[in-house]
Amino acid sequence: MIYTGDYQNDYIYGTLKKHSIVIETEDNATYLSCDLSVLFNGTTWQHVFEIPFYNNMATCYFENYVHSLITQKFGNPDINLNEISINSFQLARVVVNIEEKNELGTINSQILQFYMTLGNFDKVSLDLLENSNKKTALPISHTSFVSQNGAISFSFLSKTLPTKFRAQDSESTKETVLSFSATILYLHTITIPIVSFIQSNLTEYALSISFLDNTNFSLGTFHIIDNVVDHHQIAYQNQFGSISTIEFFGETIRSEEFNTRVEEFANNNSVVLRESDISESFPFSINTGYIWDSEKHTMLKMLIGSFNKFLIENGQLISISNNGLQKLTPYQTKNYLKEETLKFKLSTNDNSANRLV
Repeated sequence: MIYTGDYQNDYIYGTLKKHSIVIETEDNATYLSCDLSVLFNGTTWQHVFEIPFYNNMATCYFENYVHSLITQKFGNPDINLNEISINSFQLARVVVNIEEKNELGTINSQILQFYMTLGNFDKVSLDLLENSNKKTALPISHTSFVSQNGAISFSFLSKTLPTKFRAQDSESTKETVLSFSATILYLHTITIPIVSFIQSNLTEYALSISFLDNTNFSLGTFHIIDNVVDHHQIAYQNQFGSISTIEFFGETIRSEEFNTRVEEFANNNSVVLRESDISESFPFSINTGYIWDSEKHTMLKMLIGSFNKFLIENGQLISISNNGLQKLTPYQTKNYLKEETLKFKLSTNDNSANRLV
């Protein structure tokens, strides 16, 4: 058995890299068996892939299955918009028992153990995270234009959590000491409410976080938008399996809809219509307000494509789904006054037969 695949023990991989297990047989094996076991958020998924050898080579792809499990078993996050907070997320633990086989049984075997999360990024060594305090910032888009009621989210891979937050404006630098409980998880999102650092009459801030070993991550420069009348926030599972938050500055229109199923019955040579089922749903449309930069447009695309999104109201996260076809006009650099209207509906109140999945 000669292994030339992409996966190695004790690394973290993304689910969008088109990685595979590749085996070359030297022993005239007829097929390759890959017994896959994936543990994520308390759920274990198992499947055996059997691939015939062709010219002594066999290739097994399975990252799309892991991707589906991570999106389907994602738990409800706990987001605090009153103070700086951390959400930590599990990685999918993957164990693959690889066996070369023929009609007599197993010829050779090998076991691989590694971790996966959503995304398209280079592999990250668990050994470097554990023993060398390596930290990896995840390239998730975030608009530079936020309101006083908004929040900024930043995701990273690390064994340790940040200890300081800095907000630098044109006059001074405000430093906040952070104290988070230790965690055994590696994937994190720090959520920073604007109210936690904003000063009166100042509208531009350069933000950063730092760790005990003096590692620093620049979060970028952010501009505070004034005079926001309508305001809503939605949290969503982003393209790396952590959480992002996005603001909407436009009007929200809510409605209540009833879907009735009508059946026909024959009665004395006539047709009688009878309602057999009535389902209730709560759709709403929400306007984005002006889209000031391309990062906001990218966030909207990520939101629409996410399988897990939550309307944030009164500190509660309410699960929502896309309501039919969503449309976005391509972003144009010179068109700063562009806005969009998106359509959603409450997931938990909708009849499952009518939900978009």
